This record gives sequence, C-alpha cells and structure tokens, in this order.
Amino acid sequence: MNQLIVVLSGPIAAGKSTLCDGLVGQFGFSVFKTRELIQELLKNVPSERAALQKAGETLDRRTNGDWVAASLARKIQEKGKKCHVIVDSVRIKKQIDGLRRAFGSRVVHIWIVSNRKQALRKGKVQLVDASSFWQKMRKSLGSKRKELGDEHIADITRIFAAFEEVTRYDEASKTNVPISRIIPNEVFGYRTITVERPLRDESGKAVLGTKGKLKGLPQPDADLRDTENVPLSEDVESYFKREVLPHAADAWIDHEKTKAGYEIPFNRHFYVYKPPRPLAEIDADLKLVTDRILVMLGGLAE
Repeated sequence: MNQLIVVLSGPIAAGKSTLCDGLVGQFGFSVFKTRELIQELLKNVPSERAALQKAGETLDRRTNGDWVAASLARKIQEKGKKCHVIVDSVRIKKQIDGLRRAFGSRVVHIWIVSNRKQALRKGKVQLVDASSFWQKMRKSLGSKRKELGDEHIADITRIFAAFEEVTRYDEASKTNVPISRIIPNEVFGYRTITVERPLRDESGKAVLGTKGKLKGLPQPDADLRDTENVPLSEDVESYFKREVLPHAADAWIDHEKTKAGYEIPFNRHFYVYKPPRPLAEIDADLKLVTDRILVMLGGLAE
C-alpha cells in the first residue's frame, strides 16, 4: 500500500487527538504536530496557543503556506522509511494545497466537526461580525465585489479561537464598535405567550362559556387575541403585569398555548448608536439644496 499522508483539520476539542491515537495504535501511523514544526522553524516561540498561531501565520505569509509540506518532507526523509503519516493539524487551504503539490494523491484531508464545547464555551454563544474584513476582488463575480483574503481568514479564526470580546475603532463614527461578542444562551431564548381578551355581547358584558373547560369562564375573542415574546430570563407573570395588564385589564394568558423558541438578532447585538447630525448642519444642507432649486427655476423662467 502506498504511503498515506493524513491531514487533520477542525476546531479545538473536536477529537483530532483521539483519531491520531487510534491510527497510531491500530495502524502504526507516525504523528507530526504542526506546533512542533513551528517551534523548530522559529526559535523561542512560546508554547501558548495564541503565540503558536501567530507564528504559524508569519510562516504562512513568508512561504505561502508551503512550510508545512517542506517541514514534513524533511521529517519523512530523516525517518528513512515510508510509514503512514498524520499531520495534526492544518488551518488554511494554502497549507493543504502545498501538501498536495508535494505528495500528490497520497494526501487525505479529514475535517473533523464536533458539537462538543470546551468548558469555557458551554452555555454561551460567540458572535463574530466579520463584515469589516474584506478586500476588493480582482475580477467581479456577478454582483460580488468583495472577498476574504488569507489574512482576513486568519484574523477571524484567531478571534474565534481566543473566545474573547473584541472591538475595533470605526473612523466613521469615531468610536469603538464590537467585532466579537460572548453572550449567554438564555439571552436568545423566549417564550411566546398567547394573550386572550373576553368576547363581549352587544351590551358589553363578557360572554361566558356553557360547556367544557370554559364553562362559567369568559370566552376568548379571536379578533382580540395577541401574542407576546417574553425573554427566558424574565418571569412570565411579572412581564404580563408590567407590559399587558396596564393596557388591557381584562386580559389573561392561555398557558396551554405557550411555546419556547430561540432567535439570534445579529444586528441588535452589534448595533452602535450613531447620533444625528447637528440641526444647524442639516439646515445648512437644506438651504444649499433650496438655493440650487431656486436658481434652476429662475433659469426656466427666463
């Protein structure tokens, strides 16, 4: 069987190390970790994840991602025998492209995906607004004019991996705007409650039910039925007393119709208030426009 070069990718704690151990134990694969290759190529690089990631990005810029393939080729030659190899792990497409150029069809790329979260990420959601990361495309693709460059992808990956709230300075608003936000799961959750109002007869009295569950109770008026979304973090009864009863004292909640849901209002979590322009500035602009219109009308009248 030809030598295999198994290349792993995937998020932290996805199971890459477990797969490595299995291939080594069952098939005798040799493992080469890119973090060790980095420390051999760049001396005095700390062992912390962020420092290694930054060093790897430096090598990517210098070699266009070929440093992984070159280091691996040297390691295989030093071993002196053609054993199956695992590379744990690669981060960008250019690294994979370099490996394919060097080793051809022997390269098998495995991307591992997992929904298991690290302890610090459990119960939380990280939102990253990468809309400011772009460069102009050399050639437009239909209506598309922008794309992510390798440095943008590396920056976004680093922000995600760091799992921290990050801001950037926005020249237009002259303020710091959020890029990465860490938000508890329950902030996105809500309960939809159904608010009922009584059906009334011509004299304005509530119509009472005559049978079933509603016997002796006010019948709901379908035309007045409404719904409210109550955040999971808030008590339903407290919300109802504060937000509904002051406006509809005869209302009640049909608890049998209550449903739970989740939504991620991305724009709301990244909204930055921009104060309106000063009134004097707006008036000055309007005066300029008005003066131009008067000049144009004067020209038509001549």
